[in-house]
Amino acid sequence: MDTVKSILSELEPLVNETSKKVYFRQGIQEEVLGIKMGDIRKLAKRIGVNTKLAWDLWNTKIYELRILALSIFDGKNLSESELLNLITSTDTKYLIDEYAFSLDVQRNDQLTRMNTWFKHDDQRVRHTAWNLAIVLNNSNQLSYEQRKTYVDRIEQELLDQEPNTQYAMNRLLCEIGIRYDDLTDRCIAIGEKLGLYREMKVAKGCTSPYAPAWIEAGRRNRKR
Repeated sequence: MDTVKSILSELEPLVNETSKKVYFRQGIQEEVLGIKMGDIRKLAKRIGVNTKLAWDLWNTKIYELRILALSIFDGKNLSESELLNLITSTDTKYLIDEYAFSLDVQRNDQLTRMNTWFKHDDQRVRHTAWNLAIVLNNSNQLSYEQRKTYVDRIEQELLDQEPNTQYAMNRLLCEIGIRYDDLTDRCIAIGEKLGLYREMKVAKGCTSPYAPAWIEAGRRNRKR
């Protein structure tokens, strides 16, 4: 039977100082062990769904154990208050993103929560709402009118948001521009107009988050 103690023992030989340095550079707010994400994914696959263990892991406030927790929750059966508790009990962007793309993606009620979450007082919840819009967009669950509405909102609101929310909104703009030809030109034009991330330097081989560059690269990859 898996426990927090047994999992920590299993992970101990896998501690990697390079991973630890990467997590520190990323600004992870939790304690870090220095375990590669690939090893955490393998462990999650072995454990399977285990909500009780997931809560125990989450409550350790250790980064890698929180990633593991988000991978083994039965997300479909968590209450909205439990979902909000997960989101608001971390200040780490990567965990908030992981929540949306690993846990909330299991559910089918995103639209009913998003409109409320967009207006939430906590920026972490607003950030999550935009991540959920990405989930729905990328699984083709948004109508043309819904996509157009989000693009209009991004044009009006993007530059006034907190950095993490900005990044999620910008990503949605790019994902729409990459996947839907009828809005590609508009998404590129908005990216050029707003100029967010235009001057950001990125490592060789990486794609700039500047929307025109990201959309161009994404559409090029789609055609391969």
